[in-house]
Amino acid sequence: PSEGGGGSFPVSTLRDCTWRATPSADWVRITSGDSGTGEGTVVFTVLRNPTIQVRTATIAVGTRVFTVRQAASACSVMFETRAVE
Repeated sequence: PSEGGGGSFPVSTLRDCTWRATPSADWVRITSGDSGTGEGTVVFTVLRNPTIQVRTATIAVGTRVFTVRQAASACSVMFETRAVE
């Protein structure tokens, strides 16, 4: 959602290979599981989207890519109220 939030995904490797999770955008933060050996879980949060554009980022783990797509913020229309005489 545009308000932000979080998610997770599992990581597994053949044998006990080491891995690192790297987000492609600063609005995606790895909160746990940024690296490991063998199996693990990457947990991430997404900051609020202040723009009216849908945005997409990735989290790379080795040669695999997890895609994060976030909704745009809603547009707001404001009216100035005035007394009519």
